Order: sequence, then C-alpha cells, then structure tokens
Amino acid sequence: MGSNDVHDRINVESLLFHKAHLTPTYFVLDSVDDSSVVRWEENVGEMIDFCTDLLNRSSESFWKIVSIDDCSIVSFVNSYLVECPRYCQPESMRRTFFSAIERVSLLQNSLHEHIFRLLVRLSDSAEAQPYIAFESFFGDFMHSSGLFDLPMLLDICAIYGKDNPDSVVNMVNKAFSSEPRYTEDLETVLSLLARVC
Repeated sequence: MGSNDVHDRINVESLLFHKAHLTPTYFVLDSVDDSSVVRWEENVGEMIDFCTDLLNRSSESFWKIVSIDDCSIVSFVNSYLVECPRYCQPESMRRTFFSAIERVSLLQNSLHEHIFRLLVRLSDSAEAQPYIAFESFFGDFMHSSGLFDLPMLLDICAIYGKDNPDSVVNMVNKAFSSEPRYTEDLETVLSLLARVC
C-alpha cells in the first residue's frame, strides 16, 4: 500500500468519525426542571457515545484520528474540564454527581469516568509511539496541538487528583518529562502568582 493510499485511508477514517459525531460540549446542569434535565441528559449521552467510540478504536485508528484532528477532541475534553463541577462547588456537585435524580447522577459519573479514560489514553506515549513518531516528538505534539496544556493539566489535577492520585501523577509526570515547555509554562505562572500573592 503506497503512502498516498495510507494518507487517504487516514483522512477517510477521520472524516467518517467526525461525520458520525458532531463534537458535543459539556454544559453544567443549572436547573432541575424537566426540560433542562432532558437537554442535559441528551448532551451527556452524546458525550459518552463520543468517548466510547474513541476508546473502543484500535490503537492505529485512535491515533490516526487524534493526530490529524481539527482540535475537536481538544475542544471536547476542554469543555468538560472547564465546566465540570468541582469539590469546592457543593451546589453543582449536588445537581450532578450526587443528584436526587438517579439517572442524572449515573450519567454524570459515567461521563466523568469516560473522560478520565480518554485522558489516560491520550497521555499514553507508549501506545502512540508507532503513530506519533517517537517519544520526544510526542511531548512536542501534546504541547503544540493543545492536547495537554498547563491549564488543562491543572484542571485534571483539580478534578481527578483526589480520586485517582496515582494515575494523575503519572499523567502529569509524562507530560513534564516529555516536554520542557510545560516546566517553562509552570515557572511563568508561578512567578506571576508570587508577585500577586
């Protein structure tokens, strides 16, 4: 199979994936009235389907889609990380993770787990290696593509660090050890915070 055939197959596979999924974005359930709950449930269901489709793909298919993606996967994950209720937001946590409406709680917890599994897979340089040239390039790819940036890593720590500390430490360590720019980004942020605090 020639390189053009492989490239065409990659483009077709990516196109089919994106045609099957308009990239959903997470929004907070701000009210428990029936119409808000139904709209939220439909959206979260679409997000779970999006994750499931990606997670069930072979390594080759998964990394082909990720490597030529038009930022929709980054936008998808970021929408959840930015809007996901935090432990310091008890009212939002009660409406979603600990909702009196059992199906809301089940969906929120399922989506939370699916996003985490997707993040773990996205950070797996060993799985990506045959498809993203080599490990030093993987760090550059992660940073440059926005798959992981410093705000995203901080969100991951805040959202998943309490329940999955070992996995989160491993994920963050992979990012920092594979790409020096993460350290530079963090030093910049810390120096600015030191001037403010």
